[in-house]
Amino acid sequence: MKQPNIDSVDILETLCRIPTVSYYERGIATAIWRLCAQFDLHVASDRWGNLFASGNGVPPSEARVAFVAHMDHPGFEVVERNAAGTYRAVSHGGVARVAFVPGMHVGVPLPDGGGINGLITACDDIQERGRFASSNSITLELEEPIDELPCMALVPVPDFVYDGGWYRGRALDDLAGCATILSALIDSKDSNQPVLGIFTRAEEVGLVGARLIAADRVLDPECVVVSIETSLKSDAARQGDGVVIRVGDRMTTFDDFAESLLRPYSGYVQRALMSAGGCEASAFAVHGYRVTGTSLPLGAWHNMEDDGSLSMEYVSGLDFEAGVELVTEVMRSDLDKLMRESPRPLAAHPDTESARLVVDGDDWPLGSDCESGDD
Repeated sequence: MKQPNIDSVDILETLCRIPTVSYYERGIATAIWRLCAQFDLHVASDRWGNLFASGNGVPPSEARVAFVAHMDHPGFEVVERNAAGTYRAVSHGGVARVAFVPGMHVGVPLPDGGGINGLITACDDIQERGRFASSNSITLELEEPIDELPCMALVPVPDFVYDGGWYRGRALDDLAGCATILSALIDSKDSNQPVLGIFTRAEEVGLVGARLIAADRVLDPECVVVSIETSLKSDAARQGDGVVIRVGDRMTTFDDFAESLLRPYSGYVQRALMSAGGCEASAFAVHGYRVTGTSLPLGAWHNMEDDGSLSMEYVSGLDFEAGVELVTEVMRSDLDKLMRESPRPLAAHPDTESARLVVDGDDWPLGSDCESGDD
């Protein structure tokens, strides 16, 4: 397999070292902006803080294919200080239910790179949803007072580790998708194709950034949208077997024409319905866009391992490399030709086989002939 741009893992690590929670994506957005500047990519922001990047400055209204990933991850928001000197926090997105227990450590990142440690001392009104939970009444005790509220707080999981062919991190969902798009844009910036990378906000709380882009009609209605995600591993989407071409999510079945842009890729690839969660393709689909997606099979989805323990998320290095290669290959393709000549193997008339199927009334129970539609 052709190796992706050598910077892809460095980009992944750079992003994973930065704390992120829904609504608190500023650090990730700043890092993406700086990486775009470093590699001479064009980048702009909409009024919601979503980022749009390209190698040639193509405006969103003229992009033929847009690759989308989100900058946030589930976590906590510290919203107010209580009279007793404790703090009230709320959860955003599907936080691992194991995190909602008294005695769980949390960390509050500070702008200078430091942090404040704390403990969850109480959780009320917990709403459980499978492996995840949520609450708007979490009591925290912090070692030091917080100067500025609200702010984010994180579960105690390391930010990034490379471990013998596996990438492990606190927020691979979906910083691995962001790193994939950035790496592919860098590798393909000389191709001058009308492709766009989009980095969205607040996905984990309801695909909010993507829904706003779609509702604002920022993209041309004919633009194909490709969600670049991670999603829970399964028997149908196994880790180490390659990047998954995702045929749908929990909410939506994706588009065949859009998927055909991905099918010529001949590297390590799987194809599966990944229905454990929803992804941003669905947000664009309901607004009439043709959508498809890729996904990396993910372990410890949202930091909860299969045995219920708190854990770093993890993906196969081979799957990540294949995902970067697939997206790069599409970005470097002649899109007009690819869209015009997308493989349609079933469209060919089965001449040899049809000759064996011709029947007449002497040996087949025919009624009146069906109309073929031919003149």
